[in-house]
Amino acid sequence: MVAIVDEVDVLARLSGYGDLTSALRNTLMGFNHRGFGSPVPYNAENHGITFFTRPRLNLSYDNVVMDRVLTPFLANDPDSYQRALRLMLDPEAGRGRVLAVGGERLHQLDSNLFDYRQAFIPLLSNNLLSMSGWPDPTMDMYVSNPGVTREVWTMADGPVDIRNNFDLTANFRNIIGDPITLLFWFWYRYMGNVRSGKMIPWPEEVIENRLDYNTAIWRITLDPARKYIQKIGRTIATPSAVPFGAALDYSTDTPFNQSNASQISIPFSCVGAEYNDPILFTEFNLLVAAHNVDMYEPNRVKTMRKIDGEELAYFNYYGFPRINFMTGELEWYVYNDEYQAHLNALANTGQELYTKPGVTDSAGGGMSTDLDALLKMNSDQLEQLARGQKQNTTT
Repeated sequence: MVAIVDEVDVLARLSGYGDLTSALRNTLMGFNHRGFGSPVPYNAENHGITFFTRPRLNLSYDNVVMDRVLTPFLANDPDSYQRALRLMLDPEAGRGRVLAVGGERLHQLDSNLFDYRQAFIPLLSNNLLSMSGWPDPTMDMYVSNPGVTREVWTMADGPVDIRNNFDLTANFRNIIGDPITLLFWFWYRYMGNVRSGKMIPWPEEVIENRLDYNTAIWRITLDPARKYIQKIGRTIATPSAVPFGAALDYSTDTPFNQSNASQISIPFSCVGAEYNDPILFTEFNLLVAAHNVDMYEPNRVKTMRKIDGEELAYFNYYGFPRINFMTGELEWYVYNDEYQAHLNALANTGQELYTKPGVTDSAGGGMSTDLDALLKMNSDQLEQLARGQKQNTTT
């Protein structure tokens, strides 16, 4: 008996399209000499995620007070934008400085709006609307002098790596309170103050001759399921302007300032670009682990849990990224206790409102600790479980 798939392949060959089950192989192996359309689907890539590495500004109290304009960022309120932005730009503020080997950490700050263990700035990644200016790799060509009959020959005559400077323009969604403008205003003032000598970098930045106000911009495109990396690129960038003046423009045509009401445009001066280099996977993971030591291999296995499948939607806005070097998967990890806390919240909501309960275990009693099973339950199962929980409570 001929399988249906085989019959479909025969019909497709009769139509000139070749075997549909081998469409990609046919495209690589043979020629479409009949000129029929190709059954191979178009490439589909998700725009993915853009990561902005946190710079390492010295925003200690003694340094910030050197510029009167920046003193509002010394706010002590852990719920304020100013405290969160200070931690974003100065990783040492969250970790605290160790002044001697084995000594205690000093000047450690906290914020309810930012996790200092993040290697990147979620505020920028989550509100990025567009980015343009990435250079295409272009090969310089040598052209010989013309011969007697004006014949010439050409050859490649340039490097393959992009090491020149270029400009990127990033457009961000402006959210309430205008924290993105404040972030770059803080960043901009620090750069100028370091250049003039009013503020100083951390000592190790001076010793190693590093520019502490640079950021690495990582562009990662993903497959349609937003799981596997399709392309990766990185450049070293410095924000070169802040749209503060435009915010002060005045017009009676509209009651609200429309110049940056919905979008903020930030130019970046960039140097060099790396595309699809496998070492970027390793450097990405090392960067994440440098800010959160629990993301190093031994620690991660003990304290972290990978979220996958249907759990990803439930844990959106949570987790630390990691790239699987072998598969190219962009993985996300949360702490075991955090995972369990959210699992309990989901189960408790189900007991109270019936819409998101847990499931009974194999013995018919108790709540399951399998989040994936919780998320896959249909409405009938949820309602049945809710009735069961209510009966148990009554009993």
